Amino acid sequence: MMLSSRVRRIMVAMYVTEALGCAAWISTLFVGLEPRVLIAAMALTLATAVLHVKAVAADVEERIRRVLESSSRR
Repeated sequence: MMLSSRVRRIMVAMYVTEALGCAAWISTLFVGLEPRVLIAAMALTLATAVLHVKAVAADVEERIRRVLESSSRR
């Protein structure tokens, strides 16, 4: 099943944010537990979760729209 371009854009943003979050968490191993690095890592992790929920919601919205359109044609 093809994802809409809107869902794909959200997923790309999610993966980029996740990569940055992983880099931030890995940097805590080398930099130490500095508050600003920990806050950045936690914020990026939270942003990844929010984008994931947004991608799922957008996908569900698209599927519902398609079902409603196909049922209205009948």
